[in-house]
Amino acid sequence: MIDPQMKPQQHPEQAPSLSQDRMPLSLERIQAWVDAYREANGGSFPTVSSGAIKDREGKDTGENWKTVDSLFRSAAQGSPARGLQGCGFKSLADFLDKTYPTERTARIEKPDLTVSQLRDWVDAYREANGGSFPSCESGAIGDRKGKDTGETWEAVDALFRRAAKGFPARGLQGCGFNSLGDFLDNTYPRERKLSVSQIKDWVDAYREANGGSFPAQRSGAIKDREGKDTGETWKAVDDLFRTAAQGRPARGLQDCGFNSLADFLDKTYPTERRGDL
Repeated sequence: MIDPQMKPQQHPEQAPSLSQDRMPLSLERIQAWVDAYREANGGSFPTVSSGAIKDREGKDTGENWKTVDSLFRSAAQGSPARGLQGCGFKSLADFLDKTYPTERTARIEKPDLTVSQLRDWVDAYREANGGSFPSCESGAIGDRKGKDTGETWEAVDALFRRAAKGFPARGLQGCGFNSLGDFLDNTYPRERKLSVSQIKDWVDAYREANGGSFPAQRSGAIKDREGKDTGETWKAVDDLFRTAAQGRPARGLQDCGFNSLADFLDKTYPTERRGDL
């Protein structure tokens, strides 16, 4: 349960940011939304891919689970987060794990996964999506017959990350992969290479769709100029730049000269980025 002494810290002296333009949130309100979601979804928990948040009456709250996850992450970094600063949680999953420890433990006790099983799911996804690859934003995993497996790509990504840290990960410990993107890059390896010019085109498309603002690693799925999902995420691009900076294979971005998404943006759009700060 939520620690009653753990209250969000208020910082009235801080200038409001875009994330503060809406009403402040509280842990109690978020827990009520989680409870409403579980009542409507057979006891399952929401994820960042669960879309719009509805209350117990089924009314749209005007919020979504990805935003709540982003606010927890902002709070953990000490940034303004609509009243959630100092709450002690670093993501939506972390909030759920600590607020519902018993229920979440039972949820985690699913059958072990294997790399071959995951590859079969990737192949099924590609068959259904024109050869594109899934990302952690791709939602529920279906098998080759289109049947829901009860898993999500976000959960698989989280398991790989847990395994890389040496934690129990439903049989994936010691698999050698540190994320879903890493698994895809090294298992196939990914047929499609990336280029700096391609990424710049995606940035331009993002800016056109978002009033000139720049993407960040938390900006989710990447879409092209027609609004079509590319099968990539901004976090994956940031990870690739960081991998390239370490001299490791990075889907064609080796020796690109950038060490992160932010570094790429700062050096590619120097004038606009100065004005954006």
